[in-house]
Amino acid sequence: MEVHKIKISEEKKELLRKGRNIPNRRRLKSDQPEIKYGIIPEGLLRNPSVPFEERLLFGIIHSYAKPKELKKIPRAYQKIETYAECLGRHRTTTARRLRNLHERGWITVRRRYAGMTNMILLHPTKVRR
Repeated sequence: MEVHKIKISEEKKELLRKGRNIPNRRRLKSDQPEIKYGIIPEGLLRNPSVPFEERLLFGIIHSYAKPKELKKIPRAYQKIETYAECLGRHRTTTARRLRNLHERGWITVRRRYAGMTNMILLHPTKVRR
């Protein structure tokens, strides 16, 4: 098991030894990588008419999206190739899955300027089309 050490100043180490709180504790940075996670709404997760790969794709897109709260309509800007690599599928298969999610009302795909990736908006509930 790999242990990640947090770099702290001597003054803060002394405060820790005395059992006192460290001011601005949130500003301490660690060497740990950022943990990504994805949320799938229950209405989509338990819907048997939606193929498994489409449900998984929604979670993968959400893992790249910000903000993480679904009620705030997260946005993601990655290339389709990025999602295809995560799914282990070809780019065209992933594009088809994205199109199906869009048609079902779980995501909205907005085109941006030439040379930029599309913006994908994730919806917490199904949107009527």
